[in-house]
Amino acid sequence: MNRQIMRSEVAAVGMVMLVGMATFAGTSSNPWNSKGYQQWDDKDITMILKSSPWVRSVTVEQTWKPLSPADANNGSSGGTLGASSHGASVMPSEHDDDATTRGADEQFLVYWSSARTVRGALAQRAILHAGSDAKQAEEYVSAPQAEYQVLIQGRDMAPFQRMDEKAYAGMAWLQVKPSKDKIAPTHVTYTRDAANMVNGAIFFFAKTRADGSPLFTPQSKTADFSCKVGASSIHASFDIPKMQDQKGQDL
Repeated sequence: MNRQIMRSEVAAVGMVMLVGMATFAGTSSNPWNSKGYQQWDDKDITMILKSSPWVRSVTVEQTWKPLSPADANNGSSGGTLGASSHGASVMPSEHDDDATTRGADEQFLVYWSSARTVRGALAQRAILHAGSDAKQAEEYVSAPQAEYQVLIQGRDMAPFQRMDEKAYAGMAWLQVKPSKDKIAPTHVTYTRDAANMVNGAIFFFAKTRADGSPLFTPQSKTADFSCKVGASSIHASFDIPKMQDQKGQDL
């Protein structure tokens, strides 16, 4: 189960989980506290990827134009819509003419996707339903993560489709409270479907601050993530003390 395979697994999370969001009570019997990922069943996996401390459901007003058939055709051509060969955006800014667009509310899921718990859920789902190898799954789950990762997915990813990854790196931040500092991502990576359409945006954040101190400390309470989408913003707040699995803090 190599990185590319698991990235495809990550890309599929939101498309499934956006349907029928459920609410689960937070108890000591939660699967991430009570048993290893190898024992998780479909119910456990669904719980983790829908309503665990590592996922947030965010509803925002649609302030961008839906993708047109031409956009979709462009996306399926194999090129990278919204990016030139040098990585610069060649599409109009989301703020140029989309800011006056108003539509129905749109739902996004925001995952703390570098966490062992999330990776374990994806790995176990791949084992149960895609015939993935258990040894490779364990390597994937236990592999050290050089940076923290936050994944955004939603039904309407038009804002990301229209702007390249480099541009979006400048449109998001992370604030670990009680600190007042807002940390910019080091980079952004898109996942794409078979038609080359963006179906996920992964934001990477360094584990240390500019002065070399750790981003998270024992005093850290929440990690607030924010990202612009059109004239709206996705805001997701993660409760750090609750992000604990059997091995301790899980970020």
